[in-house]
Parts: sequence; C-alpha cells; structure tokens
Amino acid sequence: MTEKKSSDIADEAKGLAQDFVGTLGLLELMLGGIAMYGIRLLYGPQITPMFPSTGITFVDVGLLALGAALVGSIVELLIAVLMAIGILIIANFNLLKYRGRIEDALQEVGLLKPPDQESPGVKKDPVDFALYYVVSNDATQQVYFERLRTKIVLAYSASILVIPYVIHFWREGAQTGIQLLAVLGAPILLLRGFAGQLDFFKSLADRLEVLQKHKTQAGTCVDCAKK
Repeated sequence: MTEKKSSDIADEAKGLAQDFVGTLGLLELMLGGIAMYGIRLLYGPQITPMFPSTGITFVDVGLLALGAALVGSIVELLIAVLMAIGILIIANFNLLKYRGRIEDALQEVGLLKPPDQESPGVKKDPVDFALYYVVSNDATQQVYFERLRTKIVLAYSASILVIPYVIHFWREGAQTGIQLLAVLGAPILLLRGFAGQLDFFKSLADRLEVLQKHKTQAGTCVDCAKK
C-alpha cells in the first residue's frame, strides 16, 4: 500500500514538473540556465549572498526556474534581433537573388502582385506568403523549415552565450588556445546563424519554384485537354 502511494506521489510530481516546464518553456530554461552559469562565473561566489535561500526546497527550485526562464527570454529577444537584422540584410540587398526568386515565383502563382500594381500603403511579406504556400502544398516541409529555424536559433544563441565564458577564460588566464577558440567562437557562430538564414531563403526559393513549375505545367496540360 505504501509503495503504491509513493508511486502515485512520484507520478503526480512528475506530471506537475512536466506542466511547469511546459508553462515556462524548455528553450527559455535551457538558454537561461547556461546564461546564469556564465554570469555566476563572471561574478564568482559573491553573487550568491545577493539571492538568499527561502529555506523551502521546492520554492527555491521554482524561483531558480523562473529566473532561468526570465534570463532565457532576454536571450531569445537578442536572438530575435539578430535574426531580424539577418533578414533585413538578405531581403534589402537581395543577397544571391533569393528574395527576387521568391517574389517572381509568387507573382507567377498569383499570390503576389508586381510592385506597381500593389495598393498604396499595403506591404506584404513575400517570405511569409512563400512559406505558407509551400507548407500548404506539402505539410512535410513544415518539419524541414522548423529544423532549419532551430539550427539558426541555436547558432545565434551560442554566439551570445559564449561571451561571458570568453571573459571568464581571459580573466582566469586560460591557455592561449582555449582563449583563442573562445574568442573566435562568437563571430564564427554568428556567421553560422547568418548562413543558416541564407540556407532558409535558398530552400524556400527552390521549393517555391518547383511548385510554381508544377502549377504552370498543370495549367498547360488543362489547356491542351480543352483544345
């Protein structure tokens, strides 16, 4: 009887923990935990007295989780800023003609009007239209583009989170190789995130053009059948 009761309590605690993590967000907790440890390395033991324990274990755990989620949300905000800058660069400068290819394909399928035919004051994001069109025609593509986005987020987050560790290694006088690796890590990861965004645009343009060609060929076949 006691074992069954203990098992029920453990299952209930597990369910509550899963709900708690789901509410806060697993990504926020992970990013926040890594960032908080980096802050701990920077400020050392003297930061601990600033946050005294309540003396109640589950309250302390909850407060730590909430703190990690808060810090993680700030990191996510910085990631969103980096991604927005990347999109602006790729779109405004039409790097590798990806945005132009997306807009041309959307115009061919009738989802986007040429700039001279758009209503004044109406501005549509061709990337959102393209992603919606591709996913609506092939639902499996959503998983693919979500994976690309996850890789971009991880690269940008790592480029941010590595900064306190770089400072820590430098202050602690780590070996030159480790310091050099840490210093080079941030810009390399930043470039990796930008390259991931380029890959996102390229993949979207490629898949959209394939769908556009299939639609054009289907329309041609229908016209031939009518004749």
